[in-house]
Amino acid sequence: MDPPTIPLLRRSSLVVSAAMLTALAFSACGNGVPSVAPDSGSGASGGPVDVAAPDGEAETDGSVDAEADGPDAEAEAADAGTEPFDAGIEPDPWAGGDAACHDAGAREAGGDGGVAPGDASMRGCAVKVAAGRGTSCAIRADGSLWCWGDNTSGGLGVGRNVGQLCVAPGPGICSPTPLRVDVLGTSVADVQIGGRHACALKTDGTLWCWGSNLYDVLGADPMPTDCPWPGLPPGLPGTSPVPCAATPRQVEALGSEVAQFSTGPYHTCAVKTDGTLWCWGRNDIGQLGNGEPCEILPFEGICSSPPVQATALGSDVVSVAAGTLSTCAVKGDGTLWCWGYGLSVDDSSYHQPTPTLVPHCPNMSRVVVGDQACAVDREDVPWCWKSNAFGELGDGTTIGRQFPTRVAMNRVAAIDVSVQYGCAVDELGVVRCWGRNVTGNLGNETPLPTVGNSPHPNPEPVGGLPPGRATGVGTGDFHACARLEDGTVWCWGRTDRGQLGDGLTVGDDDCIDGTCRNHAVEVLLPCP
Repeated sequence: MDPPTIPLLRRSSLVVSAAMLTALAFSACGNGVPSVAPDSGSGASGGPVDVAAPDGEAETDGSVDAEADGPDAEAEAADAGTEPFDAGIEPDPWAGGDAACHDAGAREAGGDGGVAPGDASMRGCAVKVAAGRGTSCAIRADGSLWCWGDNTSGGLGVGRNVGQLCVAPGPGICSPTPLRVDVLGTSVADVQIGGRHACALKTDGTLWCWGSNLYDVLGADPMPTDCPWPGLPPGLPGTSPVPCAATPRQVEALGSEVAQFSTGPYHTCAVKTDGTLWCWGRNDIGQLGNGEPCEILPFEGICSSPPVQATALGSDVVSVAAGTLSTCAVKGDGTLWCWGYGLSVDDSSYHQPTPTLVPHCPNMSRVVVGDQACAVDREDVPWCWKSNAFGELGDGTTIGRQFPTRVAMNRVAAIDVSVQYGCAVDELGVVRCWGRNVTGNLGNETPLPTVGNSPHPNPEPVGGLPPGRATGVGTGDFHACARLEDGTVWCWGRTDRGQLGDGLTVGDDDCIDGTCRNHAVEVLLPCP
């Protein structure tokens, strides 16, 4: 999932009235009335989609209870993803007018913002942050990359068996404090984390990936063979037959021409400097956008591809976002295109192997995709669509939307979405999250029971952050992190793999039996 960068906020609240929320909920991104969505019970025209991963390593699909983990729970997660994506997505009855998607110039949302590296006001040294499934990473001002959390499948990029034994909820290798990814040196420009793999873009235009290579998401040739991990107890996820790269490997097929990229749980995409889009990994639903989906064979569960070009988009792509089972891209003319499963707003089928235009939204600047999708227009206004059972669209309702609907925020400096929730930095620099709060991932300081399924459809401020603005945010499956303008990094949510980076693998007593933190804590990122 594509973690955007965002300016953080002061702890002042943006007050949204009931009338305002109603207006926002029924304000859609476009002109004209959308067609009726397909029957939610039938799913795609070809029936329910199997998102189960091979035995030994299943990645999250966004529909599993957060406290499930380990081999048995991951199998449950895979099975849970076989159902259609939403029960009751409705067209927006007021989808019309010129209130959205209007051109206000080419000012792009996102970016690090805030103070420049080396500014005297900086207490920390981070310039970028990212979060994934049990792992987090930050780029320091000196261009070095530091990661922390789960290293069982090589997700930290620091080598084999580096870290400590983590025993809950299942045995594995982790580091609750940041470790430097030495292979990448001091020229890292961007980092993104998918399911159990991560990628980094260097300043020379080369892309490097590491971690689990399920569905060939690393784009590596030859195939990495760092897993299974020797010397670990039997039954660990890392001892499965799924190969991994414990240190970064270059995606050589792309050369040194990568301009932007995105990592999803099962596939990865990159925009080259010539504006062409290339994707690789799982492609059974057409999520690579090349028009040629492959078939998952019974009992094998493998359907992957090396980097292939999404030729239908030509050579004018400026931004791409890889989600759970779908992908979206923004072209230079501001048009938004999606493909794969469930985001194309084409009511004929949820399976789209080629890019399909999202109508009435011609002025987008960037897009992020998780289970749901959100696009930011050229006035920095956020719009989200897809399922909404837990309020993950942030529009003040729990009504699924076939078409983009406005998030209950005026403007955002950055936004990111993941498993049934999202976070953004508002125009005041405040970090706000919404959606499903199952492991403290919203950071709103709400005590959580064993199962926390209550929806939070309105963006709520993250607690525990010190005064100051944020300049970056990243959402993982069950935790999130933000970078403040002073260069410090703060995380909240699940902590069993040390993914919050505060030196601990235990959380608060009132947060899922001590396995998470429902407020932000500072990452122990070493600074020169």
